[in-house]
Amino acid sequence: MKSWVYTTLQGGHVPQHEVDRARRTLDVRTFRQEYEARFESFAGLVYYAFSRSASVRPHDYDPALALHIGMDFNIAPMSATVWQEVPEVRGLVAWQIDEIVLPTSNTHDMAAEIIRRYGRPGFDPLRPDVSHITIYPDPAGAQRRTSAQGMTDISILSVHGFQVRSLQSHPFIRDRINLMNARFESADGTRLAYVSPTCVKSIEALERQTYKEGTSEPDKLGGYDHLNDATGYFLYARYAHKPTFRTDVGHMER
Repeated sequence: MKSWVYTTLQGGHVPQHEVDRARRTLDVRTFRQEYEARFESFAGLVYYAFSRSASVRPHDYDPALALHIGMDFNIAPMSATVWQEVPEVRGLVAWQIDEIVLPTSNTHDMAAEIIRRYGRPGFDPLRPDVSHITIYPDPAGAQRRTSAQGMTDISILSVHGFQVRSLQSHPFIRDRINLMNARFESADGTRLAYVSPTCVKSIEALERQTYKEGTSEPDKLGGYDHLNDATGYFLYARYAHKPTFRTDVGHMER
């Protein structure tokens, strides 16, 4: 009796266009596991596809372009990463141009800081225009209440005038990490996300967050997770296949 073992690539049952799409959209480790039948252990760096030499590129803020901000609601610190998108032949490229880390603060403080940095003059001189800013927050912000008036973190952002794109629920951590790695470098070598060298803390976080030993769970003890999570909420909400968003983010909860 004989038996043969083929990988997905060798089996001939998957159309070539599907394989090509997978190379463009999956990170290297996921592609190897799904299409080459390789065992990929969860060890070492979480964001292995991020490279200081290849992923760090200067990019200035363009006032003519929209801003996309990923946000983690941890109080100490509140963290946000600021992005702009530029269409290129290879695809829509995301550039991180700024980071905001506020120790021992709240969502009102973060909103005020974003407005201070990126608000545009509006009809009301006392209320800058922020209609060009979309925030992709931690989905837990739909339940958390950090203000004395009982407003949720997400409703606070809406009250300040931001566009809010909140996922209906947390994506699986593994899916969010895989998508981040795929944006930094897909299986075919395409890079669609870059970080400005001015985002020093974000670079450090991406370079240093590791998995807990012997597990597939990212280590949060080093404090590197906050900025990485903020980035993950933006990248997943913006580029994942058919993410589901909340439809009541503008509702004032009291």
